Amino acid sequence: MDVASGVAGFVSLLIQIASGINKLRDILKNAEQAPAELEQLLRELVFLQHLMEGAKGLSRDPAFEHCEASCGLFVQGLERLYQKLLIDSEKVKGPKMVKTVLAFRHWKKDVEELFRNIQAAKINLILLTSHRTSQCLSEMMLVNQLHNTSARVSIPAIATDSVAPSTPLAASSSQSPGSFDTETNSFGMVVHRPKLGRNCLARSCSCSCHHTKRTYRRFWALEYTPPAVFQKTCDNSSCNAAKYGGSFRIAFSQLGVRWAAAIQFYILTESGKFSMRPCFEMERIVPYTSPGFELIWRCENNLIGFEAAQKGLIELKRTDPTFPTHVNPDGKSYIEVILQYPWRSEAQFQLLKLFMQDFKMSKGTERPGFLPLCAQWIGEGPHIYLLETLLTLGFDATVAETQNWPELSSPDWWLARLTPDPFFVEYISIICKHNPGFAGLTPLHEAVVFGSPDSIRNLATLSRVNERNFLGQTPLHFAVSNPLHLESLLHANPDMDAPDNYGNTPLMYAASGNREESVMMLLNAGADPYREDRYNRTFMTHGALRHNWKLVLNCISRFEALEGKQVAESWAQLAAVLFQVKYGDILSNGEVTFHQFLVKCGDVNFVYNDHNTGNLNNTLLHDISSISDLEALLDTGFNLINYANGAGRHPLIEAAARGNFSLVEGLLKVGADIGLRDNEHRTALHHALALLGHLATDSTWKAMNTVRILVDHGADLLSRDNCRCPCSPEGCLPGVELMHRVGGRRGSAACFPAWGIEWVCLVYEKKGINGAKIAIESFLRRTKHEEMGMAHVCCRRSSQQFRGRMSRGPSCILDDDIDDILDEESEFIEILEKEMAQSNEQDYALLFDEWIRLNKSLLAVLSKKATENNQKYGPEVDYKNDLFKTVWAVSFFEVRYPDKEVKASLADYALLMEHRWRTSEKDQSSQDDWYMTRIRFLRRVLDIMDFSAFHIAGEMRRRSKSFLGQRFWDGVEVENYIQHFLSSILKREDES
Repeated sequence: MDVASGVAGFVSLLIQIASGINKLRDILKNAEQAPAELEQLLRELVFLQHLMEGAKGLSRDPAFEHCEASCGLFVQGLERLYQKLLIDSEKVKGPKMVKTVLAFRHWKKDVEELFRNIQAAKINLILLTSHRTSQCLSEMMLVNQLHNTSARVSIPAIATDSVAPSTPLAASSSQSPGSFDTETNSFGMVVHRPKLGRNCLARSCSCSCHHTKRTYRRFWALEYTPPAVFQKTCDNSSCNAAKYGGSFRIAFSQLGVRWAAAIQFYILTESGKFSMRPCFEMERIVPYTSPGFELIWRCENNLIGFEAAQKGLIELKRTDPTFPTHVNPDGKSYIEVILQYPWRSEAQFQLLKLFMQDFKMSKGTERPGFLPLCAQWIGEGPHIYLLETLLTLGFDATVAETQNWPELSSPDWWLARLTPDPFFVEYISIICKHNPGFAGLTPLHEAVVFGSPDSIRNLATLSRVNERNFLGQTPLHFAVSNPLHLESLLHANPDMDAPDNYGNTPLMYAASGNREESVMMLLNAGADPYREDRYNRTFMTHGALRHNWKLVLNCISRFEALEGKQVAESWAQLAAVLFQVKYGDILSNGEVTFHQFLVKCGDVNFVYNDHNTGNLNNTLLHDISSISDLEALLDTGFNLINYANGAGRHPLIEAAARGNFSLVEGLLKVGADIGLRDNEHRTALHHALALLGHLATDSTWKAMNTVRILVDHGADLLSRDNCRCPCSPEGCLPGVELMHRVGGRRGSAACFPAWGIEWVCLVYEKKGINGAKIAIESFLRRTKHEEMGMAHVCCRRSSQQFRGRMSRGPSCILDDDIDDILDEESEFIEILEKEMAQSNEQDYALLFDEWIRLNKSLLAVLSKKATENNQKYGPEVDYKNDLFKTVWAVSFFEVRYPDKEVKASLADYALLMEHRWRTSEKDQSSQDDWYMTRIRFLRRVLDIMDFSAFHIAGEMRRRSKSFLGQRFWDGVEVENYIQHFLSSILKREDES
């Protein structure tokens, strides 16, 4: 009877609240200008009514009676407020608007009291419901244990911040596709894990109003809300809280104090309230160079192996009880330092497992920014493998945030073609298994990843199908991985061209992932193939980037069938450029050929610009790489054999600059003009000789063959360009490209004489003694120019090999600037002219000796400086300044052992000279003359430089066994080459 009366009393309260809601609605309806607080009160009443409806069926006990009493107090207050509003309204006279305003003049105190009563009633009801649910679960688990059943229990999601709606997803996979993940507890029951509440402050919301900026140095860091956040609205409609302010952290380790101080001040705003959170904390730190961090650094730089690092870390953990809490002055833990970037050894993952698995440490992984740190590996290391390893080792993905997330499909990645999951679709899906709703993923996103086609169709009718996650990805971006899911989602009419934050559309995702069926479905559904991302890349470019050539070719066929030949030809021309120029398929299995794209191009005599390399008005012939490509172009009607691009370079120059001797020969056979010059008045021979400055054996061999072919076809060995530099006032000869520097500082550059020998020999053979003297004079003048430290004003003021193909146009200084420099150095120029006038009176042999002696003196100066610099070389721990130093070289151009590099170039030259002598198709007499000419010059170089022939022979042996040497000399009897070289050069010495 008491229970029945109690329930009746509770139901009566419900009826009174419902009546109060209706009365309050009437008041608001009749009032033209009611205070906003009354509208908020109405919303609170509706929510309280909902809670009471859920609690009315509970059994009566003291807790239930307490809730009933608090609800009763609220009902009484509501009635008093209503009566007061009616009385005040009747007393007020005058116009309706004035009457309305005056009627509410005494509302504030009563409404505030009602709000307090509502909050108390809500808290009591929520606690009561939670308590009863927990009791019910315990009873069911006990029954399950006693009866050893496998009953499934679904626990409703209870969140204080929001109520997670249930989803009508069909469980069609091993992973529940809805709002709940499943896991098996110790009783053998499958318990559904509820999705976390959507509190933006607690879950690191990814919207723009939560973004911060960070500036830092080694011992301090400032993180703050940028001013731009206050000037724009939030880009996430579901964001329910904001956080403004900043934090400042400073470490005092340089003062001998092993502590860091952190000051924070944030203003938190939520619906209807805000709060201030000042904070001051101190954290114990260790130096950057403390023993633990030093062991990691040494292991990273291969100074010690993993076993040695492991032994030291285990001992450190045993002797230092604070070891698990160590952070450096920047606040980074051991694990964070290990994972800053990918190493090139297995020791990195071995150390990670040592800390997380053996030491049971997680310091640093709980930081919200830890996951973005790991995601930064994309494009440089195995980012997915790292994530899976971390999750296996116990990483808690629920604390992850999304600030500082790396870019999607970046062109700056080291190996973009082979980078898996370039759009983080798989990465996010893995995290979502452990952290439902991660970074703005909606139930529809999750259904696309984990659900069934039916569940997607059901949710698509109830959800906003174009809602985005933190990267701007809609469910359609995820659906392209599964054509069945894509088909289900397309019925909901999503935005076909919705771009992510970087402009990538679902069509680009499908092309990049080689999902041909999805690509065709999207195109048929109206996706725009002309849309571009932030780097002006279309879907076809994304497919080509990943070498999905069959997909690209089939798309062109589709355009031809549905949109006409003209449209297809424009796409085919783009594909041909992508195939041959940007993403050349060197490792192709032959599934698609260059010829297949050409036949769909219509006219193959088109030009294009490559803004990445600066090439303007190139033809396909400028960028082909083989005879088969040349034949394919000629077969399809190409005829621009001598067409000059924006830099004035015709296809023969491009082939010569790459050392592609077979293509050079092929172009000459089909009519390429060997005498054409580029905008710098440089011929194909200029560009071919530049490759001889490289120390890579394959490049030098290609260059020598290219030079031989050009010379045999009549290339002018003494052709000059348009240089005005004092080093070559009449223009640079082709051989000046062989003046490869050892060292880049003024007055400290020495030249490799080896390839200069070859050019002098070539000129001697074709132009006689007078021509050889001109060549040697150009070398000597250039070397004197370097010795005097004069400025270069020509296009070769930097080494050609470092400009390479990235610099296609003239890299000259402006004419006015050249005039100023020449005026400033007029005295040096006068001295140089006098010295050269004296030198030119000598015959070519003495001139050659002077050039080699000058190189010898410059090499001695450079070697002395290198010896001094080598003392700074290598890794070093600077305990005083608390930093690690790794000095690999003083500058990019300087080398550690210049004399060894000169000997290496001579050894390379000797090896290739021997190889050419043995493999030439010329008659033996001509070949012997060719060989002996070079031996005489080389012997003279060794005499003047004081290099032993046996030292050069030893270097020949070492170079042939190097990594690059083995690629070229594998299968060649190099020892026979060496012995023949020694016998030849020593024999000449005896005869002389």
